[in-house]
Amino acid sequence: MLGQRQSLHFSFPHSIFSKEPRKCENREGHQFHMGPFEEIPVGNFLTCCNKSSVAKGLEFFSKNRRDLSIYLHPITNDTVKDHTSRIGWIGPSFPLDESKFYDYKGEPPMCW
Repeated sequence: MLGQRQSLHFSFPHSIFSKEPRKCENREGHQFHMGPFEEIPVGNFLTCCNKSSVAKGLEFFSKNRRDLSIYLHPITNDTVKDHTSRIGWIGPSFPLDESKFYDYKGEPPMCW
């Protein structure tokens, strides 16, 4: 994958939670969404890591994902390619909402 930072989307169906989980708003580099967010049509946990820590993140999610899907992509200055042709999956893939892709050409966003 290209890019200095990677985005890992740990996706899940809303039904796996019986209670409202704690939000990760105080954890730098993480976002928790109970429902669809941007191109992801299901609830998801978004985390971002630097290139040097991607291997550890992939190892953790590979070992702990159970039956959930992991959608990953680089973060560069070409967001459309990052979310279409540069993606990878751990576990089953599912269709993304392409109407939510935006064409951002500029400095890649930082990992929160």
